[in-house]
Amino acid sequence: MKTREMVNIAMIAVLASVLSLFELFRMPRGGSVTLYLIPLFFAAVNEGLKTNVIIATITATLQILLGGYILNPIQIILDYYLPVLLICTSQIFPFNRYVNLGISSLLAMGSYVVSGMLFFDVPFVASIIYNASFFVPTIILNMIVFAAINPRLSKVYKANHTV
Repeated sequence: MKTREMVNIAMIAVLASVLSLFELFRMPRGGSVTLYLIPLFFAAVNEGLKTNVIIATITATLQILLGGYILNPIQIILDYYLPVLLICTSQIFPFNRYVNLGISSLLAMGSYVVSGMLFFDVPFVASIIYNASFFVPTIILNMIVFAAINPRLSKVYKANHTV
């Protein structure tokens, strides 16, 4: 792996982790509306699958280290690693980038719903309502901002990436 690739991976993972700390709204039992998905969306449409798996792993690890709530290893996977991995690897779906990001984001929310049911004793419907109350606004807000900045950002990124 080249130095430039490692720096890009680090920048995306750190930016996502730092943005997750700036909460626009926080739920009483965890979960918040943040802009942390923007760098992950950017990586998902501009990087390859292998690179995105690395970005997802580093991002999830940083989120845990910066204040994660840990009950057991399965909960860590469902609340941290799997959601970020699903978002970063959205290119596995055969649709356009925005549909892929929407699908992968909803699957990520599904991971939070399962975690809520298994580890926080929340019934299925209640877990959907609770997680949707913060994650759907997060998805929408991040998609709007990403759609606005991505064309220019990707153009600059690709121009500098080919050097």
